[in-house]
Amino acid sequence: MWAGLEADVPDLLAAERDALQAARETAQAAVREAERARALFQLTPRRCLGSFGMSRALGAWQWRLEQERASWLALAAASVARAAALADDPAVTAIEWAGCVSQSAAFGLRAMPGTRGGRPARAVTRHCLRHARRRLTGP
Repeated sequence: MWAGLEADVPDLLAAERDALQAARETAQAAVREAERARALFQLTPRRCLGSFGMSRALGAWQWRLEQERASWLALAAASVARAAALADDPAVTAIEWAGCVSQSAAFGLRAMPGTRGGRPARAVTRHCLRHARRRLTGP
């Protein structure tokens, strides 16, 4: 969105800073929810899988996953803002810019649900990188 609106460099860097702050906050929330889920799992008897306590523990674990995804998406947004800001910098090479775009795509892929350990299939990775490089103009 920032690249399409042709925002100036200070706006892009401010957007990157805000996205990094959001990533930090959501990562901290994910850690807190993981600790909460762990405590709830330990308090719940193992034989009561459908119990209220187990439901609360699973809900806390799901909330942790959502916060983790939000953190990855915020990091992807920060990398996109950085790539858009670097596109006009004559000192930045095409390889450096492509690395920033690739980093953004990698963060976005980590946020995708259904990936194992944050690693989607290679075809999905190639498609996302190709799409990201076409959408952003670079050096």
